[in-house]
Amino acid sequence: MMSIEQTNQLLQLILNSLILGGICVVVLLVLALRQQRAWQQLQDISQVWNRSMAGDLPPSDRPPDLREKVQDVRRRYRQERQLLLLVYYALAANLGSTGLLALRAFVPWNGLIVASLVFFLSSLILLLWTVLRLIAQGLRTPSRQRSLRRLPRRSAPTVIPLRGWRRSPPLVSPDYPPQPERLR
Repeated sequence: MMSIEQTNQLLQLILNSLILGGICVVVLLVLALRQQRAWQQLQDISQVWNRSMAGDLPPSDRPPDLREKVQDVRRRYRQERQLLLLVYYALAANLGSTGLLALRAFVPWNGLIVASLVFFLSSLILLLWTVLRLIAQGLRTPSRQRSLRRLPRRSAPTVIPLRGWRRSPPLVSPDYPPQPERLR
């Protein structure tokens, strides 16, 4: 039988786990939205690329730095996918911590609290690592790349003719993420 003090501590630990779980869910939603935005940008850039490969775009309408844009967006998509995976692990560790604490209410073994604290700390470390990487990614992004985040549906015309575009392979590989069908 647990004393009132032990019950109070157990409830505080469960409340801490639930609060951390809520923070994990918020970070998970933010990262999912960022990844969806990167996916949409990759689709937009891919459409511009496919139109330029098919000859639908005149040379004056082709953006000169399209390759760099695709590489930047693909890199950001992969990074955000990794961060999303870390938050999933943090959430799973947090759910494990909460489950062990709930189990402790029924099983009088103090080892469950120690195991729960290990899960809680691993969840906290993973979440902090993810947030720090997200902040570092935002600080590391130069102003040119920040402006690439909002790729217009139709790029501004430029007078630089690009040679060799028809012979180039598609920029979006089928590995990350699937590309739309090429327009011909």
